[in-house]
Amino acid sequence: MWHDNETEIDLLGFGPLVDSVTYLARADALLPITVGVFGDWGSGKSSLMRMAHRRLAEDPTCICVSFSPWQYEDYDDVKTALMGAVMAALQERRPSAEKIGETAGRQAAQLLAKLKRRIDGFRLVGAAARGIAASYAYQHDPVLATQLASGSVFGIVQHLAQQEKSIPADADLADATKGKHGGADPGILKKDVDPPPETITQGIAEFRQDFAALLTHLEVKVLVVFIDDLDRCLPPNIVNTLEALRLFLAVPKTAFVIGADERIIKHAIATRYPEVPGQALDIGRDYLEKLIQVPIRIPPLTAAETESFLNLLGCELHLSADVHPQLVATVMENQRSNALDVVMNYGIAQTHLGAVCAKLEAHMALIGRIAPTLCNGLHGNPRQIKRFLNTLQLRVTLAKARGTELDVSVLAKLMILEYFHETHFRELFLWQAVGRGIAMQLEALELAGGTGEAGSPASPNDAQQDWVGNATIADWLRLEPPLRSVDLGPYFHFARDRVFTPTAPTRRLSQPLQELLGKLQSESDAERAGGMLQAGAMTADDLRPVYDTLLGRFQRDPRTLEGKLASAIVELAAKKRELLPALAQALRGTPPGAIRTDLPAMIRVKLGPREPLPAELQDVFQGWVDQTVASKLSQAAALALQQPRSS
Repeated sequence: MWHDNETEIDLLGFGPLVDSVTYLARADALLPITVGVFGDWGSGKSSLMRMAHRRLAEDPTCICVSFSPWQYEDYDDVKTALMGAVMAALQERRPSAEKIGETAGRQAAQLLAKLKRRIDGFRLVGAAARGIAASYAYQHDPVLATQLASGSVFGIVQHLAQQEKSIPADADLADATKGKHGGADPGILKKDVDPPPETITQGIAEFRQDFAALLTHLEVKVLVVFIDDLDRCLPPNIVNTLEALRLFLAVPKTAFVIGADERIIKHAIATRYPEVPGQALDIGRDYLEKLIQVPIRIPPLTAAETESFLNLLGCELHLSADVHPQLVATVMENQRSNALDVVMNYGIAQTHLGAVCAKLEAHMALIGRIAPTLCNGLHGNPRQIKRFLNTLQLRVTLAKARGTELDVSVLAKLMILEYFHETHFRELFLWQAVGRGIAMQLEALELAGGTGEAGSPASPNDAQQDWVGNATIADWLRLEPPLRSVDLGPYFHFARDRVFTPTAPTRRLSQPLQELLGKLQSESDAERAGGMLQAGAMTADDLRPVYDTLLGRFQRDPRTLEGKLASAIVELAAKKRELLPALAQALRGTPPGAIRTDLPAMIRVKLGPREPLPAELQDVFQGWVDQTVASKLSQAAALALQQPRSS
């Protein structure tokens, strides 16, 4: 299996994007600059930033700082935590006095100490605003309490210096100034005593001046701050971090690289700055465009890139640790030449290695078949694609530990159905359960080549037309290997969590689709009505992931929302007739005793009371008539099956 953490090894072809980040950070004429590395969750933002960090850190004139505001969210002010992290990195990387001169070294030491005290002051002001520091100060330090109440950064800094409660200059800092100062320069503190208490605005301005002066004294060409995981924070902390960059740290010789999901950042900004009534403004977009000078957006993987990525993962698994880096280097060269779509496959590996082991050959053959489907179904998302492969490997490993050998090709084909067509996956589970592992219905479907042509040796019946009428399911049926004679029982045994937990598709929905799903499941009639209008404007294929999720919830509890969910799924199928087979399949798989007796009549009304009932639903209604568990449902279905009267 493969770890799910960021990496400095480029398996995704990020070279040009890393080049862009490092070029912008080194471009003196553009500084200060803020670069946005934007992409969906799992697109590789953190890995790209690590690659750029490593490359820039090799330059001794660059100081790189990595900061994750999410790690400080619960116990510190994010703004001051960011500033503190920057100061710590500058102190660690400062040159010795011998390199920059005694005077410059002494001034750098003084500025570092002064900036640290000022950060302490900002931290206390922020804590006071939350009522934390003030409560402590009134009990233990009345003078500090007075300064907190006034919001005077100068007063707080001065008091901390006098009481020696600031972050002191450490022994190394004293060494940098040849041991003449145990802490900050008394001359600077003396100068700070006379001015009147400053406002917050003045404190910010002086912080920026001192910070810029410090970078000059340290002879830094550029300070690059990488900010990751910003989109994991709560909206207030997202905005606070952005404000820290804009107000405090954006001075000459600085570059900031922010990795985040652009949509979440825009949402956070919009919550802080509500739109002006009557004005068609997109506050989140406008604010972000002003803050981010250069956005770099990570595109989803193409089918060829997906195949190369998964083949490289296979090389990592099946080759020795010394050979894999050589293949990665070959891939990077192929990417630079831009002559190949697939930069790693069996032929390329064979050319480089001479001979490819059987396991890697089988892996690459499988990837060649499933990569396009994975790319389309998972929207080219590297993390989700890797997790598919990890789940595949985990099931094979667990089965082997229990003495069961699973054919990886069979398992991969079943998992594609499981991931992208869960309703059909459940139906296949029921087929093989009845057939003691053999799904007899697959014979007609596979022999028809996924086309359902009447001239085939065995043709699908009406109830199976949804399998051949859906183009992606027809492609799945044609995917190797055929499954009609395979005992599928062991494979479903290791997918029990997905068979009995029909909520997994929600995790793969995009943000807009999840929002639509929320509206359609809302208890608010107005919210559901808005969701229905939005769904009505979509194509059936675009709506299908949401619809399958709704069907899954319906099957778990057909009476959800007092029958309003059932009404929604029927109405959607009435508007998008391509969804009728999926509706019929879900109704067949729902216990009759759990279904409301008014559902047959509702279906009749929403599909048109004077129109013939579609063939898929006629089969469902007849099943309700024939069952003996729910007599009232049987009567209602029989009544609904009656032919409509002519107008």
